[in-house]
This record gives sequence, C-alpha cells and structure tokens, in this order.
Amino acid sequence: MRMVRPTVEQLRANYEMLRSLPPFSRWEMPPVERVEFVLKGIRRRRHKGDKPLRGQCVYLGRKRWRVYVAPHRELYGVVATLAHEMVHIHEDVAKLPWSTRRGRYIHGPSFQRAADEVCRELGFPRACF
Repeated sequence: MRMVRPTVEQLRANYEMLRSLPPFSRWEMPPVERVEFVLKGIRRRRHKGDKPLRGQCVYLGRKRWRVYVAPHRELYGVVATLAHEMVHIHEDVAKLPWSTRRGRYIHGPSFQRAADEVCRELGFPRACF
C-alpha cells in the first residue's frame, strides 16, 4: 500500500494550520520556527510489547522542539499524529505535570485533558490519541 510521506514544508504548513485553530490557538504554542520536523519511519520500540511509534516529540532546550512523524497510509493519520505531538509541546510550554510509571513517561491526566479538548474541538476520534 502506498504511504503518505509529506515534506518538511508540508508538515510545517500543517503545524501552522493546527496552531491557528482552537484549542491550539488559545494555548501558547511556539512559532513554527522553533519546531524542527523530521519525517521518518520510527520503528524503534521502547519496551517489549509497545506499539510502533507513529510520532515522537523531543524537547531540545532553549524553547525548541523536534517532532518526528512516520509515514502513514492516510493523510488523516499524519495530521492526527502531528496534533498528538503538539499536545506534548503544549505540556512543555504550559509546564503541565508529566506522569511517569517506573521511570517511563506515560500519557497521564494532564495529557488526557488536553487531548480531550483537541479531539472535542477538532473532531478527532479520541481513540487516535
């Protein structure tokens, strides 16, 4: 099956589109210049039994982030993954408490509340977050 592989410029444009829509437009999301985008297959699994990663967000320091997005079968998946990673950026910027289990980051209550808001406002199915 053919995979959707947007360019970095297209990922940047989608970030700006999402950033202009609520709830992202109400949050202090960094400008696109502070986010580096990388399109690549993310096959690495952190722990046995983990699902393959569709995206990943890494804080680089100095208010800069790197967002990895894997190719998807549908454009919708790319946009949903980008929105998911933007919730992680929101967690960083708003200094929301991160949740961990046995030293590993988990999508805890603050992430879940923000994801609920994104899904409610933008119509993403909650299961995709």
